[in-house]
Amino acid sequence: MAVADDAGQIGKIKGSGVIERGMDVVVGAKDVAVQSMDTAVTARGTMQIDFIDDTRVDLTEHSRLLIDEFVY
Repeated sequence: MAVADDAGQIGKIKGSGVIERGMDVVVGAKDVAVQSMDTAVTARGTMQIDFIDDTRVDLTEHSRLLIDEFVY
């Protein structure tokens, strides 16, 4: 299985959040890598994802974001 390149990382997280990567669930924490086809999920928390092209996405509580394609 090929290792995907990182599209960015979690810049900030407050409360609960995870990164779903295939069948794996990675507990959200500052500096955790984010890759294409990951899903960022928050419950009772917020998460900031900083991408390598200097863009940023802020997730509010009870959100799901699929990073289906990252073009840089």
